[in-house]
Amino acid sequence: MTSVAGVRWGLVFWEQDGQAYAAITGPATRTSTAPVPEGASFTGIDFALGTSLRAVPTPALVDGGIELPDATRRTFRLDGARWAVPGSDDAEALVERLVRAGIVVRDPLVADVLRGHRPDVSGRTVERRFRAATGLTRGAVRQIERARTAAELLATGAAAADVVAKLDYFDEPHLARALRAYVGRTVRQLREGTGGAIGLDLGEGTGGATGHDLAEGTGGATGHDLTDGTGGATGHDLREGAGGATGRDRAEGAEGTGGAIGLELERGSPRADGATVSA
Repeated sequence: MTSVAGVRWGLVFWEQDGQAYAAITGPATRTSTAPVPEGASFTGIDFALGTSLRAVPTPALVDGGIELPDATRRTFRLDGARWAVPGSDDAEALVERLVRAGIVVRDPLVADVLRGHRPDVSGRTVERRFRAATGLTRGAVRQIERARTAAELLATGAAAADVVAKLDYFDEPHLARALRAYVGRTVRQLREGTGGAIGLDLGEGTGGATGHDLAEGTGGATGHDLTDGTGGATGHDLREGAGGATGRDRAEGAEGTGGAIGLELERGSPRADGATVSA
């Protein structure tokens, strides 16, 4: 499956061959090819840009992820405590519990920036705190989200010239380079729906079936998208075109519970509870 660049981190739960797994997935700065486990079922939660985990710096998750220890069908371990694995109806309740416990946090300055406000601090301070909270620069976030939006527009039949004008690309070659880097598709492939499974909801109604997409328009890609677009910790994501990041987006045309998913998880990296995942 082609994994698409994305700006958000998330939690994903899956079962394969009778074994339960849980993982944190991070923002992705580029497209890649991700393995798709056969016969697996998934539930995923995407968290809004600007939220982060208390125990895991978001920069450490960029272009990767962390498999969580001791997962069962009923519970998983995060930040030194056990939590119930969410189903299709209670993912929002899990998010609220994580927020109340201080496991999921946000930087209010970053939330203000995402709302379009100009905090009364230096630009250097804003950039430093933005990167600490999201793992990305503001420029990278704009480029990734613009490319994802371009892909969605092209998939609905928009002409490349119109997308260039609408999203303020310099010219069509500029658009083509961005699509290759962040989406892994050409303009023609997106317009024709070719190129195989892709980790991006292109609005054709062919994605996985599990969970609820609570975002308006063309938001979250897999399972539940339960955080608001301003960096808040609960509520709905109201930003159009703000799908999930690497390793948790549903693949177009995938069938089964939650759709196809690609996971590229780091081994031997810090776990969410401060321990180390062994190979």
